[in-house]
Amino acid sequence: MLTKIDENKEVKNHSKLYASITLAVLPSSIVEVNQSVTIQCTFPQTELAAYFFSTKNSLVAFCSLETFEGVCKQGDCARQYNTACPNSTNYRVEYPIPLSWNGESISCRGLFAGNERSNNVTFSVIVPVTSVTLTPTQVTIDAGKNIAFTCQTDYCNPAANITWYKSSIQRIDVTSQATYSTVTDSNGLVRTTSFLQYTGVAGDNGQQVYCKAMNKRDQSVTSIRHTLNIRFIAEVRIFPSRVLNLVVGQRQIFLHCFVENANPEENIQYRWIRSDGPNSSIVSESQTYVIKTVSFDDSGRYICTARNSAGNSSGIIDVSVQFTPLAPKIEYVVCKSTFATVIWTTPYTAYNDVKLQEILQYSELNKTFVNVTNEQQNSNEASIYNQKVTTLKPRTNYTFRVLTSNQYGVTLSNTMSCVTDQERLEESYQGCDKGEIIGGIVGGFALFLISAMCVVILYKLRKRKSTKASTPTDKR
Repeated sequence: MLTKIDENKEVKNHSKLYASITLAVLPSSIVEVNQSVTIQCTFPQTELAAYFFSTKNSLVAFCSLETFEGVCKQGDCARQYNTACPNSTNYRVEYPIPLSWNGESISCRGLFAGNERSNNVTFSVIVPVTSVTLTPTQVTIDAGKNIAFTCQTDYCNPAANITWYKSSIQRIDVTSQATYSTVTDSNGLVRTTSFLQYTGVAGDNGQQVYCKAMNKRDQSVTSIRHTLNIRFIAEVRIFPSRVLNLVVGQRQIFLHCFVENANPEENIQYRWIRSDGPNSSIVSESQTYVIKTVSFDDSGRYICTARNSAGNSSGIIDVSVQFTPLAPKIEYVVCKSTFATVIWTTPYTAYNDVKLQEILQYSELNKTFVNVTNEQQNSNEASIYNQKVTTLKPRTNYTFRVLTSNQYGVTLSNTMSCVTDQERLEESYQGCDKGEIIGGIVGGFALFLISAMCVVILYKLRKRKSTKASTPTDKR
């Protein structure tokens, strides 16, 4: 008969014995939905049965041990689960984990264990994300305008992370510009929705936008890719410059505006408006505006506007018309023993009441300039002038310039110098290659030919520019 002390000792030993009941889940308690796992309960001594409980204290499985010729027979739970009992201390159940077990814990106890139970094992049931949808499906936006992209996953567990990308050649992560929200259904599954606010940029035209969703390591799903169609029009550029100084009487002045890039590139419309203080008027509906003959009324600010379906862009040029003539330019001079040939060009042609007068002048070293009179002067429609000065001294340094005047003022050209000499010929010019100093009659003849060739070249260049300038059809 056991004494009270012996009974207490037996109870303590009993508690200590059954405190070592262990429960394990193989291969892991983190499983995908409906994945089968092995739940194993191990006892420190022989047990005839094992009970498996959930945290709600509901019976998950019951397995009993009966020995018959060394074969382990299954008990009541055999009808539902694949059970095994390798020996009298180990009981195993192969169990497909349903979605409802997400967050649930289980434990086990033996038939003789009383209230002693094993440790708890908590399940995390993964439902992989299988789809992500990107909207809108049509992506056409004007530069500078906003559009909201949305990526939404199906219901899954745990909630999926959504990553946003913009790509052409190189992929760019733009997730930092997005926000997200989640919705949980009755089964505890989560649907994630991410919002990306995008502002159209011309440089993004043709790039793709898409998103990826992931809630399981090394496994993701990607949305369809939408190509960005950014409609835009670039800044208007105006040729020849932002500020243009003209002289009354100039002819064929072209103001040309253009955009270097636009989407769409077709059907760009242009318009020129001249603003003079409070007054403004449309002067052209074409890309190029032509001032056929400059008058004082042509002064003002000219605004060129280019327009396509994305919007419009404008540029300006300020035109200042002056009455005094623009300065001519001496291209080169050729000196011989007692005469010189001077070639110069003028940037305009006289017109109507603006009467221009051009006088070739020369001076000896450190002396005042005097007019060349009664000398032969040849010109052509390209405004190239060739004048011979015959009243010069030998072995003398002469400087030449051209004085141009009208009733409003006077301008002077650049200056060029040369030295007359019976033995040598020196030339100073621009526009042709510099030659060697050649003496005698043969050298003079050669320089005369060079001068003539330069005149022809200059004439042809001016003629070509004049021909190109005459092609636009816009008329004032």
